[in-house]
Amino acid sequence: MHRCFIALDLDEDVKLALKKSIEPIRRASRSEKPRFVDTAGYHVTLKFLGDVRAERLDGLRGMLAQTLETSGMLHTHWAGFGGLPRRAKAHVLVAVLRDDVGELAQVQERIEQATAQLDFPPEARDFKPHATLARFRTSVDLRPYLAVGHPPAGPVSLGAVTLYESVLTPGGAQYNVLERFPLRPSEPASVSDEPAAPDS
Repeated sequence: MHRCFIALDLDEDVKLALKKSIEPIRRASRSEKPRFVDTAGYHVTLKFLGDVRAERLDGLRGMLAQTLETSGMLHTHWAGFGGLPRRAKAHVLVAVLRDDVGELAQVQERIEQATAQLDFPPEARDFKPHATLARFRTSVDLRPYLAVGHPPAGPVSLGAVTLYESVLTPGGAQYNVLERFPLRPSEPASVSDEPAAPDS
């Protein structure tokens, strides 16, 4: 069995800028003993698949190749930092992406529909594009910590969708690339630099 998920990849420079931007939150929240995610683990999950038998992986690869063959790169900005399930009582610190024209949601919905045809169960929660940055063992009110940190202001380009295998280790989850699907080059649409508060 392979524990799998599908995600949008972040460029290395975006990951490093994001890591640098959370340093004030890292220092302020030290007493909460969060486990911060290594930059190699930064991604935007589109679909969690759960345990997948090895013989189903070729079908998944073919489905993703067909679903994404006409998809272009996605261009957006960070909306802000947030907490899940909510900022006042969070177990997870996240960086939330803007999706002003719904392009990220469209890609996620196409993958949701395609995986349903392969008999993977539908996702019950609404799609909120984000990258996980840290996890807490108990629920934490993140609002005081979020006040001291701001995500990078520059554009975020998402140029590939990847099928990952998640392997649990004593040090946390390790993500192995099973297949990467580059998206077609595309020009970014005009996106306002005005901050948009995350709703998480």
